[in-house]
This record gives sequence, C-alpha cells and structure tokens, in this order.
Amino acid sequence: MSRMARFVVADASPLIGLATAGALHLLRDLFETVTITRLVRDEVTGSPERPGAREIDAALREGWLRVAPAPPETWRLTGIDAGEASTIALAAQQEGALVLIDEALGRRPRYFKLHKLTVSSEIQEDHFGSIGGSDEIIANLEIEVGGKLASTTAAGNGPVHAMDQGLRSLLDRFYPSLKAVRLVDYKVRVLSSSDGTGSVVRVLIQSSDGDEVWDSVGVSPNIIHASWDAMVDALEYKLVKDKVEPQGVFSERRSRISSVHPTSVAKG
Repeated sequence: MSRMARFVVADASPLIGLATAGALHLLRDLFETVTITRLVRDEVTGSPERPGAREIDAALREGWLRVAPAPPETWRLTGIDAGEASTIALAAQQEGALVLIDEALGRRPRYFKLHKLTVSSEIQEDHFGSIGGSDEIIANLEIEVGGKLASTTAAGNGPVHAMDQGLRSLLDRFYPSLKAVRLVDYKVRVLSSSDGTGSVVRVLIQSSDGDEVWDSVGVSPNIIHASWDAMVDALEYKLVKDKVEPQGVFSERRSRISSVHPTSVAKG
C-alpha cells in the first residue's frame, strides 16, 4: 500500500482515541511516520495507567511515532492547552504539514447539525441473471441550521454525489459562499485488508473554490460514513477559511479523527 508522504504532527486526543480503540496502527499505515512534541509525549505516556499509554509507548519504541521539541513560538498560541499549542506551532514550521487534532479541543465552529441521513440504491436481477434497476442513488437528509430544520431528497450518480447534491441544496441558502466549492477528486483506499469486507476504508476528497485546492479525509468501516465525514470537512473548511460565522449555537461540537489541509493554489 502506498502511503501519504507528508510531515504529520499529532496531538494527544487522536492518539489516545485510536490507541484505546485498538486502531493506532492506522496512523502508521496511512503516514508511515508521525511526530509528536515532548509535551504531548509526556501527556499521553506520563503514567502507564493512562488510556492508551502502553500502545503509544510501544509505537514510540517501534520508531514510527517520533518525538520533537516544541518550537519557541508555542508561547504565542493562547486559549488552548500547552500540548495543542506545541503541536500547532511545530506544524507551522513545516510547509504542507498535516495536523491531527481533536476538533472539539481545536475550537472548530459547528455550522449545522445532521438529524438524519439515509442513502439507498435499488438493484435487481432480470430473468437472465443480469443486474438491472436504476443507476441513481437516493439520499434523504434532514439537518438543522440556526434552529431551523431543513430536509430534502436528492439523486446522484453514486452515494457521494447524492449526499453532496442534497447537503449543498440545503446549506447554500444559509452559507452562500459554499456555491463556489467544487469536488475535484474522490478516492477510496482499504486500510485493513485482512478484515475482508469488514475492512476500514479511507476516503480522500479533494475540493476547490477556484482560489485554493484542499484535501479532506474520512476513515470508517462504513464507506458512507467515511465519505460523509470527508465531504462535511471539505465544506466546513471553506467556511472556516472565509471566516464565516455559524448560524445558531450548538452546545456540542463534532469530535472525530479527521483532517483537512490545503494542498495548492488553484490556477485558472
């Protein structure tokens, strides 16, 4: 399996979450090497009784999880804890670095809440054993934005297209800047082939608004779930980048291990 060649820096929460789920190896499979600061190392391995400490310590001994000192610029980052600040500061020193951080701790705005998503496709065999039926995938969505419920049914040439069509038809009226976003590429990779059809998959979506191109990633045994995470991250990245204020306030924030990072400047 080819791996993503990029300088990757991880905060404590993604490491702990993956380690306690028995999935820390996914970071090695995805990126080959991952770097943490000394502050993060001390946070996650300071006591063997801490969740995931033994698994993280084993990864450090294996060598694919590496430790680097926090840069002096760390002191400039306020409003977040020392481990997060050191992670962001270290990544800022490397061009094109990828940061793995818990979004809830990272203070990422939540622009909408998903209430329901159903994706369906109808296939059937004819008398001769050939597969027939409609090529369209149907997505039914209900979301909440600013205290208002909105729902729709959308059809597409595949689950991602159907979900994108439906979500964009609902969100564009609340956040007009999303009309500029276009899906450039969509890729799926199996991360744990030993599990057969129950394998974990990684979905990579590349998006552009005409000025910039960025990647978003979703990881799950459910390809619909992974695709949804990557798609939503792509859209919310655009809103964060444009400093768009979310409509309404949700008491909870999304917290999943995913990433969004700019890859290049779009050229007309």
